Parts: sequence; structure tokens; C-alpha cells
Amino acid sequence: MSVPRTAAEAVAAGMRRDVLAVAAHEVSHGLAWRAAGFSAGPARLSRGLFGGVSDARCGNGAERLTEANVTGYLVGCAAGAAGQRLFVARYLGGRDGGAGAGASSDRADHRWVETSWRTGTSWSAAERRATALLRPRLARIERLAVQLAHTGHLPRSAFH
Repeated sequence: MSVPRTAAEAVAAGMRRDVLAVAAHEVSHGLAWRAAGFSAGPARLSRGLFGGVSDARCGNGAERLTEANVTGYLVGCAAGAAGQRLFVARYLGGRDGGAGAGASSDRADHRWVETSWRTGTSWSAAERRATALLRPRLARIERLAVQLAHTGHLPRSAFH
């Protein structure tokens, strides 16, 4: 079976909207971390017994945070939720895409790094920056999210 090219094709072929939304979440992390200079990826998405997402993640490539890259890391943490919201609004009609459990983990990562580095970058500020970064990349988010939802894997090279 070939990989659908668009979210609409994927939904028409039976892809679950919530799976696409989670895939967009992970892709958005990867694109934001790559834009910040990290070697983002790979991204993985596993499905559970009933077809929903059981696990999803995207490597950030942040082996060492510095004053020069920590804000980009924080924006990448918030990018999952921001990108998922943009994707769901544009491609899924605003349905079936709550940020879910991943967003709480992302917030915890943000809080821990922000507490350690004290950059003054709040979660809402990081989300605003992520939204501005990702909005012009929505077509790419769609393409990569459909691929991730279909195959369960995106290599690092997908984010370059």
C-alpha cells in the first residue's frame, strides 16, 4: 500500500485523525529543534492494540545545551503542541487533536530546563515563537506527519 500524500487522503484511506494529530505533534518538535540547530530525529510512532497511539517521540539531538541554544530547545519543547494545534485546525477541521499526554511531558521538560537556565522564556512565549516558526511550514508538517503516521518512523534526514 502506498503512503497517502495528504491528510485528506490519509483520512479517506482510514487513518485515524488522532494518530495524524500525534504525528504532527512529533514532526513539529523535530522541525523546531532542527531550526534551532539541533540534529533532530528520528521520530517514531507506535500504535496500540486498538489502533490509537501507544508511544510517540522525536529525538531532539540536544546533546549539550548552551546559552546560545537553550531558547531554541525550549521553543522546540512547545512546538509539539503548537504544531499539532495548527495541523488540526488546517487539515482536520479542528477535531480530534487535543495535545494529550505528550504535551504534559513537553511542559515538564520545558519547566525543568527553564528552571535550570532561567532564560525568562515562559511556556506561552515558547508556544508563540513555535507557532510563528511552524505556520509557514504547515505543508511540510502535513507531508511528514502523514508519512510518520503511515510508516511509524521518520529518519533524522527527514528534518533537514
